[in-house]
Formats: sequence, C-alpha cells, structure tokens
Amino acid sequence: RGEGLGVTDLYVIGVGLLAVQVVSVFELMRNFAKVEAPAEKPGEAAEPEEPPPSVATIAGYGALGMIGSLVGGHAVGDFADALVGALTRRGVSEMVGAIIVSLFSGIASYLMIASAHVKGKYDIALSNVSGAVTQMPFVVLPFTMIIMAALAQLRVIPRLAHGAVLAIDMETTSVLLFAFPTLFLLRQAVTDGKVNRLETTIMVVVFGLIIYFLAYHG
Repeated sequence: RGEGLGVTDLYVIGVGLLAVQVVSVFELMRNFAKVEAPAEKPGEAAEPEEPPPSVATIAGYGALGMIGSLVGGHAVGDFADALVGALTRRGVSEMVGAIIVSLFSGIASYLMIASAHVKGKYDIALSNVSGAVTQMPFVVLPFTMIIMAALAQLRVIPRLAHGAVLAIDMETTSVLLFAFPTLFLLRQAVTDGKVNRLETTIMVVVFGLIIYFLAYHG
C-alpha cells in the first residue's frame, strides 16, 4: 500500500482529469460566445468582412499539417535520440534533453502565439497558451493513465511488487501539484483577457519550479 497507483486509481484519476479539461473547454466556448462585436459609430462605414475559408481549404491545411507533423515528428524523434544519448554519456539527466526537445517540438505553437499577440489578437494568444499548457496534465496524462490501467488488466505490462501499476514518486505527484494552479491562472486570464503582475509572477515561478523538479529530480 502506498507504493503506487493501482488500476482503479488510474481509472478514477484519469477520468477526473479529463472531466476538468472537458468542463474547461465548454466554459471557454461559452465565454467566447458571449463576446459581442463592437458597435459601429454613427457615420462610419462598416468594414467588409472577409469570407470564411471553404471546407476544401480547411481540409487542405489540415492534410498539410498532418503531413508536416508526420515528417517533423520523425525528425524530432531522431534528434531527441541523438541528444539524449549524448547527454547521458556525459552524465546529464535524460530529462534535461527532454526539456530541450520540447522547446523545439513546440516551436510552431510559440510562433502562432507570438503572431497573434503582435496582431493584437490577445484572446487567440491566451487561448493557445491555455491549450498548450493544459494539454499535458489534463489530456495526455489522463489518457496515458487509462491506457496503462487497461494494459495492466490485460497483462500486457507488468505490475509493481504489490500489484500497483504506476509508482507514486516525484514525477507523478509534481504533475498534479502544478497542473491546477496553472489551469486556474490561465482560465482567469482567458476570461478577462488580461494578465496582471501577480498572475505573471505566479506563472513564471510555477514554470520555473516545474523545470527545476524535472531537471534535478526527473
């Protein structure tokens, strides 16, 4: 007991984290749906709206993105293997290499956020930041937990000595520890469209602590 999370634990935590993400997405959609277009001033001509992209255009960009993800994913994987191997041979933690690789793999998201910010589309920038930050603890982690529980039930993966599946250690606890304050701060920022100094400071400190724990205890 206390050694790790069992099958039932993984199912319960995984479903709970996914529920948080689902509710968060619905709340964001509801808040953005309430945003009204600014009223036109008397005497000013309304600016013509650009026609929405066609379904074929959207499908084309989607196909191009999937091809780019496939090719780029393999390239990032090869780069990650070489980088982590070189760092390990020099006695550096593998997690340091994973952090460096994550910076390269997320470059497209960073460019999208920066572009939206420069164009003054702060809602889009904040929404992308929110999605990028909460994706790991509230989408990837719970799906991984549920898959691990199912594979353990099917005896595909081995269990720990006392029947647990996932060990309770610094990695598993730190993800849950830092996920919720990050989600709350981003939720507030997206809701009012502003980030004050306190929220900025908290986000920087939380991000720094995450990097610290991953680099030194990962």
